[in-house]
Amino acid sequence: MAKTKFTGVREKRGKIQIHWWHEKKRYYKSLDLSYTAANVKKAYRIRQEHIEGQITGNAETEYKNPTFGSLAQLFLDTHSLSKETHRKYKTMLNRYWTWAFKMPIGSITKTHVLQNFKNWDHSLKHKKACISVASGVFELAMDDAQIDCHVNPTLSITKRMKIPEKICDPFSAEERDAILNYLKEEARLFYLIRFYCGLRPGEAIALTWKDYVKGNFFIAKTKSKHELKNTTKTLRDRVVPVHHIVREALKMQPRQLHDDHIVISRHKRGYASYEPLTKSFNLAMTKLQIRYRSPYNARHTCATMMLESGMEPAYCAHVLGHSLEEFLRTYARWIDADRSAAQAKIWDTIK
Repeated sequence: MAKTKFTGVREKRGKIQIHWWHEKKRYYKSLDLSYTAANVKKAYRIRQEHIEGQITGNAETEYKNPTFGSLAQLFLDTHSLSKETHRKYKTMLNRYWTWAFKMPIGSITKTHVLQNFKNWDHSLKHKKACISVASGVFELAMDDAQIDCHVNPTLSITKRMKIPEKICDPFSAEERDAILNYLKEEARLFYLIRFYCGLRPGEAIALTWKDYVKGNFFIAKTKSKHELKNTTKTLRDRVVPVHHIVREALKMQPRQLHDDHIVISRHKRGYASYEPLTKSFNLAMTKLQIRYRSPYNARHTCATMMLESGMEPAYCAHVLGHSLEEFLRTYARWIDADRSAAQAKIWDTIK
C-alpha cells in the first residue's frame, strides 16, 4: 500500500481507502475513487467529514455540504506553507472564523462575512489578510464539483478593500551616516548592508560567508521568527553587487568557527530574528533626534540613491528583487524627478 502525506488515506487495489479512530474503535471505508493526487485530497476531506459527523452525531452520507471548519483544516493540511505562515493562517481562522466552523460552507453568504468583520478592531490591512485566508477555503470548496458551494462570498469584499500604499520616506545622506556611526558593531554591519545593498531584513540576517562570492551577495534565502526559508520573498534568486563601503566593512568582520553567518550578535552567533536590530535602529533615531521612520526605509534609501546616481530602473529592480512594474510604481517620484523639473520650467513660461 502506498503511503501518502495525508493521514488516514491509502491506496487499496488502485482505489482509495480511508480509516480513522473514534471512541477507541477503528473505522475503514473504501471509496469509489481512483488513486490520484486530486482524489487523495478529496478522500482526506471525506475522512474529515466522517470524523466530524461521528463527533457531532450528524454523520453525513452525501458530503455535498461539508462545514467550513472541515475544509479549513483541509486547506491548512494540503497547502505547502512554511511553519510560520501555517501558524499565522491557523490563528486567523481560529480567531475570526469560529462562528462559521459548524456551518455548511455553501450556506455562508456575503452578509454573514460583513456582519462578522465589521466590529473587528484591527487595521484594514489585517482585516483583508484574515478574509483572504478564508477566501482560500471557499476556493477549495468551489474546485470540488461534489460540494454545493458555487460562490466565494469574500471576493467582492476584498476587491473593495483598497489599502493605501505606503509612501517611501528615505533617509538623507546625513541621517544615514549619523545613524551608522551611532550603531554598535553588530547592528552597524546589518544596516550598512541594508543601506548600501538594499537587502530585505530577513535576507540580511540569513547571509552566510558562502553567499559572498567575488564581490557579490547571492541572495537565495531569508529568515524570520527563527525560521530559515530557502527562498526569497518573491521566489526569485538574485545576485547583488556589494558596495565598496560594505566590502571594506566585511574585511574587518571576524569569521566564527562555529557559525558561518555574516551578521552576528554580541554572542558571536547569527540572529534568529531581526527584531533586536530594529530596536537598535529605533533607539538611534531617538537619541540622534532624527524624525522617526520605519527602518525598512533603509532599503528605500538604497533604491533612491541608485536612481539619483543615474542607474537604470530595470537594473535597480533586479538588484532589489522587485518586478519592474512594482519598482516603477514604488519609486516613480524619483524616476521622473528630472523630467518633472523640466516640465515645471515650461509651466513657468505659460502666460
